[in-house]
Amino acid sequence: KFYHREAIVIYPPVSIPPIAAVDKDGTYLVVSVLAAYKNIDVILNAFFDAKQTLLVAGDGPERDRLQALAAGRTNIRFLGRISEADKLRLMRQARGFIFANIEDFGITPVEAIACGAPVIALRGGGVSETMVEGVTAEFFEQLDPKAIRQAIERTESRDWSAARMHKHATRFSDAHFRENMQRAVEKAL
Repeated sequence: KFYHREAIVIYPPVSIPPIAAVDKDGTYLVVSVLAAYKNIDVILNAFFDAKQTLLVAGDGPERDRLQALAAGRTNIRFLGRISEADKLRLMRQARGFIFANIEDFGITPVEAIACGAPVIALRGGGVSETMVEGVTAEFFEQLDPKAIRQAIERTESRDWSAARMHKHATRFSDAHFRENMQRAVEKAL
């Protein structure tokens, strides 16, 4: 507006793993810092009466509170901190990746689709730009356990193409980032 130029949006780079065909194990996955603003408690509530298994990978200041909230729920498991290799393995095996907060970009949802796991996300922020409804993601509109459950049901009623999701994720690769930065610099000169 002030410089009378059109803004160029360059997304941060994401290390895109090679696609690996694996059988889905039916679990749902959260990989996150366990902090209040990540809304993990709402995700947990969505699984309280569910038959599906939820794996929660990560650690943080809310871990004890979240574990107490989920106490006695045999379908919810906390994994703590995990290695990069374990994260990718879990993403490849997961039926879906759940993301319930608003981020500027959101690297883990892009990593999840690169691994063939559709994203179930709160519509807003970066995932609104990086995900395609029905191709890489199912969105829910409200931060509410019922809305998350409905999005999970929609996810389970679709056939997802791991190859198509992986191809979409490559738009955010390191190489693509470098190309976009180079074009932006050349345009600015």
